[in-house]
Amino acid sequence: MMVITAREFALLQSFSNDQLFARAIESATAVDTNISIDNALKNYMQLGVLCGFSIYSIFYRENII
Repeated sequence: MMVITAREFALLQSFSNDQLFARAIESATAVDTNISIDNALKNYMQLGVLCGFSIYSIFYRENII
């Protein structure tokens, strides 16, 4: 179990709604500009909430684990 802030919840909810990474960051910073994206992602991965993500571009797709 982990306590999360409203900004971290906004980030997690954006991922849950399949939003792009940039949009997820915008959603989280709209709640609070002081969010640490790196720490939030690390916490989600440690809990197993997030196991990896993909970076898409026009030319390639790279999986990040």
